[in-house]
Formats: sequence, structure tokens, C-alpha cells
Amino acid sequence: PLTVRFVVTAEGEVRDVRVASKPTPPDVADAVSLYVTDVSRAFEKMPRWQPARIRNQNIAFRYFLPIQVEGQ
Repeated sequence: PLTVRFVVTAEGEVRDVRVASKPTPPDVADAVSLYVTDVSRAFEKMPRWQPARIRNQNIAFRYFLPIQVEGQ
């Protein structure tokens, strides 16, 4: 599985996108690398999110989103 870590700023912008994956076998490493790059690009192009709020104040918040990839 991949884990996407990112921050939604107080303004709702998606920033600091990082994708982590478990070590992969050499025969699929290139495909996983391309997939990770595509996931990063998709997150960086996302529209604004609704920011987290504490006491009626928008705050930046770090999210961790696991993504399960199934091969065919």
C-alpha cells in the first residue's frame, strides 16, 4: 500500500505532498515509481479543501491517506 502524507493549509491549499510505499520487488519498482509520481501530481493539482478548524479558526492540518493498489 501507498501512504500519501500532505498538509491542508488554513486557506485550504494542499501542500507538502509526500508519497511513501513499502519496498517493492525489482521487477515492479519502475511501475510503482511511476504510480507514485502520478499520485503526487494528482494531489498537487487538487482544488482547495475545507480546512480544519479549532475554536472557529482555520488551521493547517496534516493528513495521512492510505491507498491500496491492486494489480491485475
